[in-house]
Amino acid sequence: MMRHLVLGSLAGLATMPAGADPASPLDSPAVAAALNAASLPMDACGGEDLLDVAVPDGIFLQACKLHDSCYRSGALDQGTCDTLFLDRMREACDATFDPYEKPLIHATCRVGAAIYYTAVNSRFGAMLYPGGHTGGEMLNSLQTRLAEPDGSDELSVCTDVANTSDRQLQYLLVLHDAKGHWVDTEPDLGKVVLNPGKTKKVCLDTDHAPWASWDSVGPAYAVTLLVDDPDRLTPFGDLIPLDRLECDKASGECRHAEP
Repeated sequence: MMRHLVLGSLAGLATMPAGADPASPLDSPAVAAALNAASLPMDACGGEDLLDVAVPDGIFLQACKLHDSCYRSGALDQGTCDTLFLDRMREACDATFDPYEKPLIHATCRVGAAIYYTAVNSRFGAMLYPGGHTGGEMLNSLQTRLAEPDGSDELSVCTDVANTSDRQLQYLLVLHDAKGHWVDTEPDLGKVVLNPGKTKKVCLDTDHAPWASWDSVGPAYAVTLLVDDPDRLTPFGDLIPLDRLECDKASGECRHAEP
């Protein structure tokens, strides 16, 4: 398995305070056993050689080992592994540097933990999460007619985007009119970033397109959910369709269709 930035195994779990996190997934014997079985001696924050110099272990070594085995085992999704990783790094900061006696060093340690976490809770981490799959869906839709002073009313449609996969994914939504012409893409900049099991409401409207309005859309419209597939490393064409809503404007009702 490819070693990856700031990833580690379960070695050292025995040194962690028993019952420190009663809600932790590690309380499950099955999960703990799976992570233990997946740990390897080579696990560390940066792996070996040059990468190990660039990403030093320091007091985060045990957290990195836990994180690597968590990814490798597949017992927990990427978001949960990353959250456990951050929790263990923060615990290491708290145990090593007293926040009252050494506030600056403690704060610096916490910043370092946040940097390590950000490095893995990302598209990079999603790409390296073994066996990860790509998925997502729109859970609902709400159509609204937005009144404008000049009488050219606008169409707004909102939907809850859900990450149904086991790794962090980045989504885009596209609105098309009845003839299939592009009307709006949301977000305008960047993407909707969701960890596994999370949802976010996203709204599209005709107000972003000067030529589009409630009337110009026609009797129907469609909303397509796209995902930036972590398994595709090409600079272009890595957006793939996952879900599509075809909506009747008169009733506001939508149905799922093949994207």
